[in-house]
Amino acid sequence: MQNSSTNKSAEILAGTSRFVPTASEQEISCDEVDWQTAFSLAVRSASELREILGLPAAASVKGEQSFPTFVPWEFLSRIRHGDPLDPLLRQVLPSADEDVDQPGFSADPVGDLDAVVAGGLLHKYQGRALVVTTGACGVHCRYCFRREFPYAAVGSRSEDWRGSIDYIRNHVEVEEVLLSGGDPLTIVDHKLDELICAIEAIEHVRRQRIHTRMPIVMPQRITPTNSIQTASIDLAC
Repeated sequence: MQNSSTNKSAEILAGTSRFVPTASEQEISCDEVDWQTAFSLAVRSASELREILGLPAAASVKGEQSFPTFVPWEFLSRIRHGDPLDPLLRQVLPSADEDVDQPGFSADPVGDLDAVVAGGLLHKYQGRALVVTTGACGVHCRYCFRREFPYAAVGSRSEDWRGSIDYIRNHVEVEEVLLSGGDPLTIVDHKLDELICAIEAIEHVRRQRIHTRMPIVMPQRITPTNSIQTASIDLAC
């Protein structure tokens, strides 16, 4: 006999309900769950993810220890139940391939560390700089090229971006600033607004862009009152 949690999961995955499970097993409409609550409800283990989706159990993946599973229900509800080859599932389900050492592979595949010029700031191209705003993200994609990025060591977890702002202000060639992470939209509105406004006040900066998956994996993050509407949002599909 299935328990109530399993039945509730089946409802969600069948698309017949807009309810998500909570720790207290109360039913709450997705329309009523704010993004921070949705964040707290995310599935955080491969074994739980497999159970919810009706997939057979599998041996644990060592890679999950350093880069834990994190899948919000809003994204999970779009994964086909019982299909191990579902393309959305393969983005987030830890694989044994992660534990295999491959020649030529690197923990820093896009050369981020060589481009760090200030706390949390990367400057690879003359007219563009990238602020690694946070290590937090709304979903953990197994292919993430920053899964081993040393966020704390380069100052990307303190939400103190003064070093980045000063660098951008002193380099007039920087016309475009990208906010990335992690995911900038995991930062609360007032802190994100401070950062956007500080960059916006720099005269030679003409464009700001936000790299995010939140509108896809946790759509309630976008609200009518968000100040982040002043910046262009790039959906990292």
